Amino acid sequence: MKTFYPYDPTNPVAVEGEAHKIIHGQIRLDHVPLESSIEVRGFRPAQSAANLQSNEFFCSYRADTLYREANRIVYFWAGRSGQQVYVSYQAVASPITADDMNEIGKHLTDSEKRLDAQDVTSSEIRNSVTNVRDEARRALTAHNSSVDAHGDIRNKIDAEGAMRIAADTSLQQQLNVIRNAFDIVAAAVDELTDTAETLTATVAQLKNQLTDEISAREQIETRLEDEINLRAQLAVTVAELQGQINAETLARINLENTLDDRITFDIDTETFNNFVFGDGSIDLIEIFDPKTTSDDELSDEDKAYIFDDESSAGDVTDDEINEIFTD
Repeated sequence: MKTFYPYDPTNPVAVEGEAHKIIHGQIRLDHVPLESSIEVRGFRPAQSAANLQSNEFFCSYRADTLYREANRIVYFWAGRSGQQVYVSYQAVASPITADDMNEIGKHLTDSEKRLDAQDVTSSEIRNSVTNVRDEARRALTAHNSSVDAHGDIRNKIDAEGAMRIAADTSLQQQLNVIRNAFDIVAAAVDELTDTAETLTATVAQLKNQLTDEISAREQIETRLEDEINLRAQLAVTVAELQGQINAETLARINLENTLDDRITFDIDTETFNNFVFGDGSIDLIEIFDPKTTSDDELSDEDKAYIFDDESSAGDVTDDEINEIFTD
């Protein structure tokens, strides 16, 4: 049930975080707000209810009529309908509406129902107390009129005392068993604590060993990586050398082919000896230089000669042949 404030514009009351749900683009405050005192979280005040932006609100405070005609309605952009807002303001009065009166009437009706139920409960309790009192009086009368009543009570007391002693003894035995069990558990806990400390020390030692092992492995991996890089460099160098060797071999083959191309005649040993040592009977056959186009254009310098193959080989050594060609 809300609190109501008297009409007093000169002494307003602060209202903080009043929750409302926007319905059809508007809410109705519980109290009449003081002019320009409304604050809505996430919104700013506007000068008119027309063309409100999504983050604006407007309220017609009606301070010109001393709030007598204030309707307490705050307008929002229609797209905000269904949203929960929290409003803080200064309240100058609390009008009483039909909803408020219905709420008060319902509260009074519920209170009357609760009071009626309490009256019924009180009557039942009163009747129960009266019945207990009557039963107690009858029991006391019967007890006073019975000669053995006190003996029966004494026997019951003795029996209850014996039962209590037996129960206390059993409880003490159970406590002793529990105490012994607790001592055993405490000893086991101490032993487990010692074991845990030992395991902790062992784990720390193993951790250090593992750290050393990891460091050693990292060093080995570093050396292995260096070795792999060195081998890769050697492989590149070998490949380069092999390429140079292949180029050199190809160059030599080309030179040999060129040298073979330059040899334009084949001669037997005897004919060569006769030619070298002045045998005039040797026939020479003219061979045209391939650089010229016809026989008439050849000069003596451009003619090459080969020997016929009718003479026998002489005794000339390979060294002498090489020396002749060198000269």
